[in-house]
Amino acid sequence: MRCAGSFASGRVLLITLVLAGCANTSDPRAVANATRINFDPYSQLTSVWAATVIGSDFPNSISYDLRAGIPTRGQSFLQLYVRYWSQLGWYFLSSASDVEGTVLPLVQIDRNVDQSANVEEIVGVTLSRDYLENHKSSGLNIRIAGQRGSVVVKVPGAYVAGFLARFDDALAQSGAPKKADVGDRQAERKGLGPPTPTPPHIKYETLPPEMLRK
Repeated sequence: MRCAGSFASGRVLLITLVLAGCANTSDPRAVANATRINFDPYSQLTSVWAATVIGSDFPNSISYDLRAGIPTRGQSFLQLYVRYWSQLGWYFLSSASDVEGTVLPLVQIDRNVDQSANVEEIVGVTLSRDYLENHKSSGLNIRIAGQRGSVVVKVPGAYVAGFLARFDDALAQSGAPKKADVGDRQAERKGLGPPTPTPPHIKYETLPPEMLRK
């Protein structure tokens, strides 16, 4: 399921995704119902994907969703997964912080160029279960910055709440440890996410392909 958003733009240096008023982001139950849970027996990993939200500000576009990985043994991770497409060139997105000044771990997942020279940057902002719980009412307001510009992603609280409801269901069913966070060395070694805080250098090489890229 996808839901269109609108942009308030400063075209080169700042693009803000505004999502308020979009049906499947304003109702936690609708978000929960649209969130997919899948178990991969080969990796022993349960993946949780919220519905993708997309927006457009010609000639650029951006999408996001919340996702999580719950291994049968080991620590879970949660992430804001962001894809940014541009006809204006690379931003080289490399860091993230929220509107309160909290620095958040960022993983550079992929970069691509199509035949028309449009660029795509895919990043993940690693979040803790407690962080999301504390933003179920206010929502997320995160700036992802790079050498040549930045993108502000605003996620409604209802979207966060709906995703967390499904994540908690999946966590309970999996039998995994109840504390879902990424701040330990075991998670780092397994490629499940960087400890907090740390430079964005962790690769997700042990995750199944569907968790690396959509």
